[in-house]
Order: sequence, then structure tokens, then C-alpha cells
Amino acid sequence: MSVYIHQLDASVLGQKVCKAKNIPIFKTVNEAVALSGKELAVDGIVIVAEHGNYPTDLKGHWLLPCWWIYQQVIKVFEQSKRLVLYLTTSTSPTTGDDAKWMFDKSRELNFSLTGGSSIPTYFRKPEIELAIDTPIKNSIVVGNTADEGAIFHCIDVLQAFVDRHKGGETGVKAVQSVRGPETWAWVERNAWAGNLLEAVRKEFDLKLGDLQERRNPNVCVVEYNDGSKAVVFLSSVSVAIRTKWRCRAR
Repeated sequence: MSVYIHQLDASVLGQKVCKAKNIPIFKTVNEAVALSGKELAVDGIVIVAEHGNYPTDLKGHWLLPCWWIYQQVIKVFEQSKRLVLYLTTSTSPTTGDDAKWMFDKSRELNFSLTGGSSIPTYFRKPEIELAIDTPIKNSIVVGNTADEGAIFHCIDVLQAFVDRHKGGETGVKAVQSVRGPETWAWVERNAWAGNLLEAVRKEFDLKLGDLQERRNPNVCVVEYNDGSKAVVFLSSVSVAIRTKWRCRAR
């Protein structure tokens, strides 16, 4: 096992863990995956690029080094002519073009590329597991998270439930992001979302208006090919730190 830490000096915890587990820390990505040699010398690679002191662009995207690290690994793959499983965390590249390049490169070289949140595999309270082909019409996820990067945890929770609905994974028709004061106007125009949000409010025993206290409200609307809809609602209410899912059956 080996580790590369991009901002090593600032990662006190990373250094402490590696020292306790006797895991060597290398100065470059290439050295970490090749164990200071010239060929790929590991059986799998995991990128955790969702922490650190990094700038943001004009759109507020956090410029994390996920894509840059991926590039370095690809160079070793191509040089070694050997491939291994590649797992990324929930944080994706800043641009769609970079994300597509990562996907296309995995298909070109024919290696397994996967990623996502670990939260859908975490324990649930109550322990809910939908039966396959459950007739879901609409769903909502309420989570206390930033809308950049960490929203993917909420989206993965949503998909973990929705993909078990009748017909299975039918695909996504459209995605819309509504931000700011327009968020509440959208909720008022879409009664189904308001009703589900009210169910979550009652579950947490919140007062009327508590959810509206979020400084920068945001709702992500997902429309599926089978006609069902879902929303990911981001709330700063402290008791909502545990992601909450609700649905309405057909």
C-alpha cells in the first residue's frame, strides 16, 4: 500500500494515519502507484479529492485536483500496459469536458472506473430497503450539505432508492437547478414537492419556516424518462444533517 498527498504539509491527519499504519508517503503520484519503480505496482487506486485548501472559479466550483491526479495515473497505465480498478470519490472534475475525458479514457484503455458516495451503503434508520419495482411517483431528499461537491452524497441517496422503482433504471430526461429566492417560488408551484417537504419537516418536528432559513437555498430537480420526478433539497437546519428520503407511491 502507498499514499500520495497533494498538500502534504497541511495534512497532519494524513501523515499521522500513514505513520500509525506504516504506509509510505510518496512525493509524486507516479512514485506512489509505481512504488518508486517504472511500472505500475499496485492492485487498485483510490482518489479522495474532496479536502484541502483550493481556490474556486467564477461559478463557485471548487478546483480540486481530481482530474490532475487522474492524468498522472493514466500516464503510468499507458507506460506499463497494465490496468487496475480505479475508484474516485464523489467529487468530480470541474468541467463536463474533463469528466467526459476521464470516462472516455477508461473505455479506450478498458479499465474499470467507478465512483460515488458511500452514504447509500451506510446503515439506515429506520432500515428501509425498497422492493424491486416499487411504484414510486415522486421523491425528495433533504440534506444539510453544500451545493458544490457534497450534493453528490444526497443525489446518490436518491438514486439508491429511485433506481428500484417500477421499470428499474429508466434514465434521466432532464435536470434543473433552482437557487436563491426562486427556490421557494418553485416549491409553491409544485405541490407534490411541497407536500413531501412538509412530510420531512414533520419527521424532524421542525417549526413552520425553519427550512426557509437557509441562507442560499437550492433545489435540484430530476425528471426521469418514465415520468417520475425527484428533488434534492439542501437545507442548513442542524437536525437535518442526516440525509432524509421520502417518496410518494403511484
